[in-house]
Amino acid sequence: MRLPLILFAASFLMDGCMGIFNLALPQFAEKLGLSPAEIGIAKGAATLPYALICVFAGVLGDRLGWRPVAAVGCFCISVSLFLVPTANGLLSLSIICLAVSVAQGTFWPPFEGMAGSGHSGSALSKQLIPLNVSWSLGYMTGLLVCGYLISHLLKLPFYVAAGAGFAAGLVVLIVRVPGDSDAEKQANDPGKQSPDTECQIPDASHHRYTQAHRLANFVSYFCIAVVLTYFPARASELSLGSRSISNLVFLLGALRVAMFFILGSWHRWHYRAGYTLGSQVLGLAGMIGLVFLKSPALLLLSLGCLGIMLGVTYFGSMYYSMNSEHSLGRKAGWHECMLRMGEFTGGITGGSAASYFDDSRTPFVLGAGMVVLAIIVCGWLMKESAGTV
Repeated sequence: MRLPLILFAASFLMDGCMGIFNLALPQFAEKLGLSPAEIGIAKGAATLPYALICVFAGVLGDRLGWRPVAAVGCFCISVSLFLVPTANGLLSLSIICLAVSVAQGTFWPPFEGMAGSGHSGSALSKQLIPLNVSWSLGYMTGLLVCGYLISHLLKLPFYVAAGAGFAAGLVVLIVRVPGDSDAEKQANDPGKQSPDTECQIPDASHHRYTQAHRLANFVSYFCIAVVLTYFPARASELSLGSRSISNLVFLLGALRVAMFFILGSWHRWHYRAGYTLGSQVLGLAGMIGLVFLKSPALLLLSLGCLGIMLGVTYFGSMYYSMNSEHSLGRKAGWHECMLRMGEFTGGITGGSAASYFDDSRTPFVLGAGMVVLAIIVCGWLMKESAGTV
């Protein structure tokens, strides 16, 4: 059963409104007189609640139905974004950012459970292409649209983003998807076989691959948070202009989308450790390159290596989490929780390390060390499964 493509307009709109929000928020906060540190507090305080709400929202979706829970997340984020222009200081803005984050965390696990329902093996990989490409393109579109909107009126991006969130909720409610919860899915498809029937993977091996890829994705987002937060300072030291930062964001997004197409269409990587470990080696080379290299072309190559690692570990984490017969919302929730915790941890520890050693390269060294640890642990987890795969 292939889902109607119109359903993925919801994921496009949801991350489109988040792209607008993330780009417009710092400029709006600056107009309120908030310092960069206070802006970081407003956004950072909302990251941890997002990670925590994901698992709860996934479980709730499994029990009550994925569509209604995902729709509630859309409508809540619409209201929250509409209220952003009413903020008049750090406290009110932090509360609204928290509401946006919780609403976003309420949407994604149930929506991912709905998108992956009734699929396994290569069919699941193909189903994940429109899901992942839609939110990636949505986010990039949101960034472009925001730049145009904010030049006309500072508050306008938030109203447009609120409209996009509301439209996403309507799409989720209107588009009918068979198997809206664990109970309904089992009733509609009681004979569904075990995960990845093409490979006949034992449950213990599947669990280890899932753990390994969630950890790998945690570390990938740790590194991406470090890069997005601290690369501008590094670029400044190397006398690189703002265009280099734009190239960075575009390159990471474009390579991630490319990897989604490749991994969704080509299935030999399923339950084979070498592909994931190889992407992590590339990611390690990228982090080391950011420490030592100075040429803009070589720095972009380093960032390209990171983009490949990010695409492989993200897609792998989602695939192994959802290649299951039941509790798809909860498992998608853990996938989202781990990546957001990686993002949260990378931003905090990277800044602490840079301050302690007084060197802008220190966060990248820390990221490289995390990738080494991930290679060792993930390699061990997947090696333990090698005899049964």
